[in-house]
Amino acid sequence: MALSAMNSQNKFPVSSAEAAVVVKGNHTDIHCSVFADHIYIIVTQYCKIGSLVCVRPESVADEVGDLIPMFDTKIIFGQDQPLTHVMAKHIVMALKPSVRVLLALSLKDTTHDTLTAILPTIQSCVAQAQEHLDLRLMDANLPTVDAGVNFYYRPALETVFITKTIHSTTSESRSLLFTGCLSHEGDCNGASEAD
Repeated sequence: MALSAMNSQNKFPVSSAEAAVVVKGNHTDIHCSVFADHIYIIVTQYCKIGSLVCVRPESVADEVGDLIPMFDTKIIFGQDQPLTHVMAKHIVMALKPSVRVLLALSLKDTTHDTLTAILPTIQSCVAQAQEHLDLRLMDANLPTVDAGVNFYYRPALETVFITKTIHSTTSESRSLLFTGCLSHEGDCNGASEAD
């Protein structure tokens, strides 16, 4: 397992970490980006985004008033199958986030053993990205921001575009763009990232 942190010198309010692990002979890439208001995770064995799931943490009171953590899942794009919801909830429950999670899943092997094997790597990846973000947010020179995330899907191209535009109080702006093919077939050349 190899973890690497990105954007360590950048003051943009996002921190990312990557990892790769081989599970049952399948190379698995994991990318985690932690924003102040959500976490974005890609787990892929196809070098594609696959299905994008939005997982929102909620709490429900039981009979005695204790709060029980619950997670609401919604498929943003990709295959809306019950197993996708189960895997997304399983991963996010292990992370125990207080913010929304966008989880992209594209796995050849969707067995419980595979999910159990990649979960510690996902947790390490998110923890490393969160640590870097926490350090940067403590920097007094970080401007306050107004951020928005937009998702665009082009059916003819089977491509999704995810953008996050930042407008700071110092009139600086920056846009992150991620594009990726939705198909499970093909090579890894269909995805690119730019900022």
